[in-house]
Amino acid sequence: RSAIELIPDKEPIIYRNFLEGLSARGIAVGYPEKTHLAFDARNLDLALIWRGAFIDASMHWNGRGQGRQRPLGDLVVPLVRGLPLAVLESGETQWPGDSAEKLGFRFRGYRFDKQRRPIFRYGSNVIDIEDDPQPVQDGSDTGFKRTLTITAKEPFENLWYRAAANAKIEKLDDGWFLIDDVLKIRVRCGTSEPVLRKVGNQSELVIPIFLKGKPTTIVHEYAW
Repeated sequence: RSAIELIPDKEPIIYRNFLEGLSARGIAVGYPEKTHLAFDARNLDLALIWRGAFIDASMHWNGRGQGRQRPLGDLVVPLVRGLPLAVLESGETQWPGDSAEKLGFRFRGYRFDKQRRPIFRYGSNVIDIEDDPQPVQDGSDTGFKRTLTITAKEPFENLWYRAAANAKIEKLDDGWFLIDDVLKIRVRCGTSEPVLRKVGNQSELVIPIFLKGKPTTIVHEYAW
């Protein structure tokens, strides 16, 4: 079939359709910086990041529009799946495997910043989250700087953020970690220190979040 390439030029393109590896509520966002992402509005997770070309819409815009579309660019990097926030008894507690819905979280849409970049909104009865991934370009390097702003209706101290889960996570300098020899990440939240822990046959990078009645910010950087 003839390709229908969507090319973000002056502002981002949002493509809401069936995407490979995501639920039926996948949202792909293409940026003029040629760094793109896919967010799963059912699982409430940032599922994929890639660079180069954005997406070919011909599968869904021709004929009956069946199937799941892959990213069009190169170096597609899958990220840790599942709700990124959870209440744990301690740093050794296993990450819950239930769906975001069973854990009481809902997708609340997104709003746009001044550059028409989407900021995803989701939360529960006690927590509101704004998830703001911004593309970063530094010379030939590409990446995202993702800022999660968490507001709680009441203080509590058992909330954790999971930044990565992989068989191979290596600690680097200046707070960076290397995931599977491909992706570098760094996560910060006030004075909290990330915890690299072993869970079964894989490692997880988690960080404690302390909510004390005012908005708390997590900054998660990706470079590849």
